[in-house]
Amino acid sequence: MFQYGKFFRFCRRIFRLFSGKQTLKGEENIQPRVIYVTHHQNLYGPMVAMAWFPAPLRIWALHVFLERGSCFRQFYLYTFTKRLNWGKNRAKLAAAIVAPLVTLLLKSGGAIPVFRGRRTIFDTIQLSVDALCRGESLLISPDVDYTDGAPEVKEIYLGFLNLEKYYHRKTGEHVIFIPLYCHQGRRTVHIGKAVSFRDGVPFGEERQKVAEEIKDQLNAMGQ
Repeated sequence: MFQYGKFFRFCRRIFRLFSGKQTLKGEENIQPRVIYVTHHQNLYGPMVAMAWFPAPLRIWALHVFLERGSCFRQFYLYTFTKRLNWGKNRAKLAAAIVAPLVTLLLKSGGAIPVFRGRRTIFDTIQLSVDALCRGESLLISPDVDYTDGAPEVKEIYLGFLNLEKYYHRKTGEHVIFIPLYCHQGRRTVHIGKAVSFRDGVPFGEERQKVAEEIKDQLNAMGQ
């Protein structure tokens, strides 16, 4: 069974120390071999979930953050310069410090790289389905605007729901999706009820229904 690496466990202890205790709500809904879907909230959701969820989660992370060179370029050319409007020298120094730590942290945490593009996304799907088949659970934040820190979940990508097709084809079972909401104001981690596809319903129709149900649960927990 998958376990976090030493570096990730060390960083998680530090994060817990400075972020303060979170209360878990809905622990009876926790299951193995599922996909937990959380509201990103500009990193708050994934960070708190990974720190306080009582079982290891394999988080989906953009592939550029899992290789030191591409991680450096992402921070230097986009995060620090375009998003934060830092000067080039300051951004370059910060990226040189942050990039190796982020890459190490994600690898130690067992992150699954998310590749964009029709061909390369299959690698993400394959890694994810294999993890589920081993009894591991995933954490996915499908927000379109991941920088939005508002409590409400707005538009989400539906691509992650395609995992259902490949998992069902391989195992004959349906993927279980569980909404997971980290509430900043209440300092709580809410674990929702299981959502899954139904037998005999066209995938396109059912995908929209599952997405809406996940989104509705997240927004209800965020109120």
